[in-house]
Amino acid sequence: MKRTLAALTALCLLLATGAFAQEGPGPLTLAEIEQFTQALLLRAIADGLTPTEQDGVYAARGNGYEVLLASPDLSRDTQVLGAAVSDAAEEGEESALPRGIDVGMPAGALLALFPGDNPGLAGTRGAAVLYIRGALPGGAQAGFVVRDGQEPLLIEFDVYSAVPGGVARAGMQFTLEDGALAAARAFADAAPLSMEEAAAELEALSALQEEAGYADLAGDEALPLSREDMVLAGVDFFEADAAGLSAALGAPGSSDAAKDSDGAELVTLQWDGVEAVLRRMGGDERAVRLTVTGRRFDGPRGIRVGDTLATAIGRFA
Repeated sequence: MKRTLAALTALCLLLATGAFAQEGPGPLTLAEIEQFTQALLLRAIADGLTPTEQDGVYAARGNGYEVLLASPDLSRDTQVLGAAVSDAAEEGEESALPRGIDVGMPAGALLALFPGDNPGLAGTRGAAVLYIRGALPGGAQAGFVVRDGQEPLLIEFDVYSAVPGGVARAGMQFTLEDGALAAARAFADAAPLSMEEAAAELEALSALQEEAGYADLAGDEALPLSREDMVLAGVDFFEADAAGLSAALGAPGSSDAAKDSDGAELVTLQWDGVEAVLRRMGGDERAVRLTVTGRRFDGPRGIRVGDTLATAIGRFA
């Protein structure tokens, strides 16, 4: 990775200062990726780590970081294939990550350090494109977020550069937990992609960029709670019945029934992280209570168990 990035850094700088110049934060660059991997390589050398081999790759693992090498030689000239960090910088030390990023940084603060071509994060429930710059066969840069509804899981920035034999791709992945950075890694493909493969990846991102069926709900135009918000764990509360709950959540883990004072039957259904109480009388069945305790389920406007009070309040007027 070190040699590949060094050969492509000049192209990245040209893109940053030429046709791709813009106001505000710019896309992640090859130079930033190389600076990160070199910082961790030097740390591994200083810590006197001994690389271990697995499947032809040598890993030097330290306290909260690792460097992947092409050979067992741990020196400044070693070819670096990738690097990762999972601990925040010690007090008084500078983070190895670019742009002041550090483990523990909120997702919103991290996103603010890169182009914001899609401030509402419009896309699908599972992903949204942050930006696409440039085009092949020249150079291209892209960023996207992988999410589970309103829960961001991964932010990735990629750099595509034409090289002899195809297209070199390098990038960084930022893994998120509970809305904050938990780990980051730099990577580079061992072999160039074909021009067709790289073009297909960018075309897929371009198609995702046109999606607008799902968006970030923490916008500036928060409204009062409405009828449409009464959805919990994918179930419309006002239309919930046993069949609909089972269709959305699978068969319940337990079921219990009791008589109400007016003769109606109260049925309690439980799943892992969800409990529903249904009232049955005269052939009619409706939900009287729906409770979620598992974080993996969305509530109104994407609110989840474990979100901060400020997050919950910010989703409403």
